[in-house]
Amino acid sequence: MIVTHLKHVKEPNNKNSLNILSIDIYEVKIPFRFRYGHAKAKHTGVKSIVSVARDSEGREGYGEAVPRTYVTGETSASVQDSIPELIRHIDLGRSTLENFRDSLANIETALFEENSVPGCALCALDLAVTDLAARQQAIPVSQVLGFRSWDRRRKTTSPIPPRSE
Repeated sequence: MIVTHLKHVKEPNNKNSLNILSIDIYEVKIPFRFRYGHAKAKHTGVKSIVSVARDSEGREGYGEAVPRTYVTGETSASVQDSIPELIRHIDLGRSTLENFRDSLANIETALFEENSVPGCALCALDLAVTDLAARQQAIPVSQVLGFRSWDRRRKTTSPIPPRSE
């Protein structure tokens, strides 16, 4: 496993903000025990970009992206280059989750018009910050994203009704 590390620091100063102190970016290479392939590529391992967002109280949120040149045109190197550029356009230390998501949407819209959306970079950054927001509030990510609590009763698409417990 090979890890590269970049650190991006912002100063938090708002009690309602996410208080993100740093976002670390790691490239993780994991070799497979065997090679496999499909029409677009042959694979001997996987390269992932893992992002870790840390707040002023030491909590961490994790994000990941798996760039595939044949799908999005992105590489591990291009994602590592894109994330710091994205971070420069967002005041992470002062952002609320809503401001952060609005900023990502604005960046994505602007880049879409230029036909250069770094989808994997956006994904890795968004997942890490969303996970951190959930940890700060001690709630599941699904609730941060607006989903209601799951009904704990069994759900089935089977024509046979479930047995009552």
